[in-house]
Amino acid sequence: MRTLRILAAALVAACLVALPAGPAAAHGGKLKLSVGGDGAGGVTVLAVYSDGHRLDQPVRLTLTAKGEGDRTAGPVQLEMAGEGQGFYSSGPLLSPGRWRVTVTAPAPYKTSATATVQARAAQTPPAPRPVAVQAGPEER
Repeated sequence: MRTLRILAAALVAACLVALPAGPAAAHGGKLKLSVGGDGAGGVTVLAVYSDGHRLDQPVRLTLTAKGEGDRTAGPVQLEMAGEGQGFYSSGPLLSPGRWRVTVTAPAPYKTSATATVQARAAQTPPAPRPVAVQAGPEER
């Protein structure tokens, strides 16, 4: 019985050693940041690990921007957006014009990305057209 316990313990230990490391270790801790405009005055960022998997934990990304005419914005901490893992959004931040945007990630990632963004005034959808309503027979 004692030999059986020792063999079982050795088998469990061998299985634990053979299991792959957790997801964070598999990614190597390096991030790639893709920075772009949102079509209006905001900035979006997609954060993925160097192996292509989306960032699966929150990271405090910081945005700074320099625009035409010595305009600046930031530093602003970006919030995770509801669009999916690794997706961040600034919301309305930049006035219309051309901006050079830099997003940085803190240690242990120590990554940054810079992109040129063309901010535009937010557009409003056109007003809906009126619909003609005819009275039914019981309403006449």
